[in-house]
Amino acid sequence: MYRFFIVLSLLLSTIINMNLSGQNFDYRYYESPAVSWNGITMNDSRQLAMGGISLAADGHSMQTWNPAFFSDERGVELGFSYNYLFYQSFQYWGINEGVRRYQDPFSESKFFPSSIAIRFGFNNWSLTTGWYRSALNDFPDFTLRSEYDYEQYEYFKGTFSGFDETYFVSFGLDLSPKLSAGIKIEYKRGERSTHIENFSSLYFFLDGYWQLKDKRSVYSESNISGTFTPELGFIFKINSRLKAGLTIKYPIRGKVNRELIRSLSNSDGLNIYDNYLYTDDYYDVPGISAGLIYDAEEVKIFRSSGKLIIGAELEFRKWSDYKYFFFGEEHPREIVDTFKFSAGAEYGKNLKKFDLLFRVGLGLDKQPVVDPGTVLKIISTGFGIKYKGVSAGIGLSYIHGSTGGSDQGHLLVCTSLSKIL
Repeated sequence: MYRFFIVLSLLLSTIINMNLSGQNFDYRYYESPAVSWNGITMNDSRQLAMGGISLAADGHSMQTWNPAFFSDERGVELGFSYNYLFYQSFQYWGINEGVRRYQDPFSESKFFPSSIAIRFGFNNWSLTTGWYRSALNDFPDFTLRSEYDYEQYEYFKGTFSGFDETYFVSFGLDLSPKLSAGIKIEYKRGERSTHIENFSSLYFFLDGYWQLKDKRSVYSESNISGTFTPELGFIFKINSRLKAGLTIKYPIRGKVNRELIRSLSNSDGLNIYDNYLYTDDYYDVPGISAGLIYDAEEVKIFRSSGKLIIGAELEFRKWSDYKYFFFGEEHPREIVDTFKFSAGAEYGKNLKKFDLLFRVGLGLDKQPVVDPGTVLKIISTGFGIKYKGVSAGIGLSYIHGSTGGSDQGHLLVCTSLSKIL
């Protein structure tokens, strides 16, 4: 009986630690993306290759980013995109672990569809509707095993996966030769799932001698969130070659449905199981972006004449308004407002039967997390082809940053294709 109470006290202590670690973690892993809190361009190869400038989006996805920005091409246009992402991560949250950091990063790669959209353009108005992947929240799977003397060991394994996807409809109208305005309504749906298992075989001093005890603990969580966001957009046509864009978005408070499962078992036959369901408020953050794009005259580069387009954009996101609730309890944290800068250029050459387009871009993306502070640096490039109403392209973006003194790098490749029907 004495041995039973000692083992029970050890198990209850573990359960308490599980509960505390589950309720007091610092990093927002359940909404945190794998690459950037501010999102990355994943649905348009031209925009990606030009540093992420929204005013550089191709025809079918222009109104995805600014509802007032639409192509002069009339008719119906259909487009889609498909991506490859290689990314690294250093941090995991697990049972009794809080935040774990590793000097050598875990890495993962994924192929995934990223968007489909259809645009209707007639006279002085345009309407676009579609779906796009707005964030990838997977972290690489991990396994960790520690070996000790006398056949003792501890073994962790876990998965963390999820995504954000956005469904939207945008309407834009030319109000005058100098001004266009538009409105977009989007619904963002997110899924997160975490599953972590901890196996151990350790000695305990019971009844006057050491005994080897096996233990298995499981932490599993799933979250499904949804929120609506209205967005206003404006395009100012300063002259025939220079345009300025402005977007303002303010999310409506949404909901997230959570399910939490925890279990603990050991070699003495004790099994403890908990299952919790809860609906929390879900908050996204408002933002404003402003940019310029300039369609230059024919220029010569390496003795070859072509068309040059350059642009830049600055995006502000008010992360200080962010709130995070976990099973009814608000978890305040130190995060700050952010600015994201993007710039890029495209050089196009007409080759009689088709246009060949070369693109480059760069960006700086400050993350809202204060400790550790991170600024992601973005370098991108790509090319495109236009031929008789068909637009195809590929964009590559390398995203580099440092988290807690450890470098991390991500490579995103986007392919997109659109056709004016």
